[in-house]
Amino acid sequence: MARFLMPIVVLMLTVSAVAAEKKPAIGNFPFWSAPKREYSDQFVPGLNAALLLSPQQIEQLQAARRETIDSETVRTRTRKDPNLTDAQREAAQKLMTEAQSNLRVKVSNILTADQRALIARINAAHQEVQKAAADEFQPKLTMSKGDDQAQ
Repeated sequence: MARFLMPIVVLMLTVSAVAAEKKPAIGNFPFWSAPKREYSDQFVPGLNAALLLSPQQIEQLQAARRETIDSETVRTRTRKDPNLTDAQREAAQKLMTEAQSNLRVKVSNILTADQRALIARINAAHQEVQKAAADEFQPKLTMSKGDDQAQ
């Protein structure tokens, strides 16, 4: 029994040490832009990893998000409630707009100039590819409408 106990203890200590060293992850942070949305989630999984964020930046970005758009005040006031008056809805929308604006400022201050430039280049490339795909396939889609065999 003692022979098995020692390897199990060593394994458990190793696992806990590795877990303690785990780098914080940014997750699906809204760095990117999309049509009709100034900031949106990443277009493909792993896109945020291209920014090569430092652990300190990740912690700062998460804190900025918690302080702005994920704050308890913003979340409770912007919940969809059918009983809200128009004035309350307008105030909630204003609060969310201000929180998003504050987040943009904080994110811009946290990211390096190179990271901001990379985001701009990736956004531009994404919009260009999206437009090219729409331009290519829109006529085909229009022609196939109503034609069951073409669909």
